Amino acid sequence: VIYAKVNISADITQQQKANPSINEAQLGEYFIGLYQSMLANPAISGLVLQVHWDQVNPYAPPAANAYDWTYVDDAFDQVAQWNGQNPGQPPKTIQLIMTPGFQTPQWVLSQIPSCDGLFQSPVQAPPATCGKVTFKGYVEQGDGTELPLPWNPVYKSAWQTFLKALAARYSANPAFVSIAVGGPTAASEEMIMPNNNNTPAQS
Repeated sequence: VIYAKVNISADITQQQKANPSINEAQLGEYFIGLYQSMLANPAISGLVLQVHWDQVNPYAPPAANAYDWTYVDDAFDQVAQWNGQNPGQPPKTIQLIMTPGFQTPQWVLSQIPSCDGLFQSPVQAPPATCGKVTFKGYVEQGDGTELPLPWNPVYKSAWQTFLKALAARYSANPAFVSIAVGGPTAASEEMIMPNNNNTPAQS
């Protein structure tokens, strides 16, 4: 079984670098074409979508525009379309990789006081409610340098709310077959945190 992986945020960044004037409609066309080309490959069983939390949850709920499922919806639509056009073939399916950590939305980070004072010289005592730390030089690609601490209640609550919204949207979709969810992690679904071996500098 072979799945084609799409890192949505990384692909958007790549397309914007190649064409700084690209708009959302053009990005939508790009992803639809990408999904179609992958699904047309008979060796591919489906799509793996790596989704950054800040990409699909740019604003705080219950705002009407809290979630932007556009590129994920497009993938499910293309899989449904392919399956409908090829009833004699094994149905294509979708796996999701959801990543928080360095991919946490700014509206969440802004609610969490920083613990950076603990790493300054001289040490400056942070607020008792501090719950994020700035790391520079982390080897895995992240959308920012601020990492929420996995036990922070604001972080945990917002992430739980997002996962419930995700489940409400896709859990009943027959094309949805698995999900990898990172919680106390940094930039991927793997349980890897910044440390002396993978982070040359921190502040």
